[in-house]
Amino acid sequence: MEAGTADAMAAAHAALLVHGRLQPSIDAATMALLDGHDGEAVVALAAAHPDASRSEAAELVARAHEELGSGLERLTLPDARRIALRALVLEARAGSRSLPEVTAWAHDAIGHSEDAVLEPIVALGDELELRGGRSRADVDGILDRFLAATADDLARWRPA
Repeated sequence: MEAGTADAMAAAHAALLVHGRLQPSIDAATMALLDGHDGEAVVALAAAHPDASRSEAAELVARAHEELGSGLERLTLPDARRIALRALVLEARAGSRSLPEVTAWAHDAIGHSEDAVLEPIVALGDELELRGGRSRADVDGILDRFLAATADDLARWRPA
């Protein structure tokens, strides 16, 4: 499987675990089809309705991962949270999502945690809400450190 498709599948699986969103998995399955992976489970996932029930979505995704040999069925919720938060931070950096939206999601979905990589993003949300924020340079530094610390998270889930 192409690295871009593998990364999309991992990010999509994280979105399903954390947000319950199937559309990223449908998009990733479509990428897999374009890469030449046209097995029955991948086709079924690519053709799925984005509003499928959570149990149906989980079944479709699990079958596609099994068919592709991705190993993503072993993706844990803590790993999924890191991958999902990384995707949201990248969206904020690209301007397609606001930083308060990202930090609010992090606070709600992750909460204050023992994870030293995630905690600064969650705490940043508190600072934005309670104290009006930090300097742009401070915020950029927090985001840069988070992105550097999570840079290999997707790669760990690529099939060998």
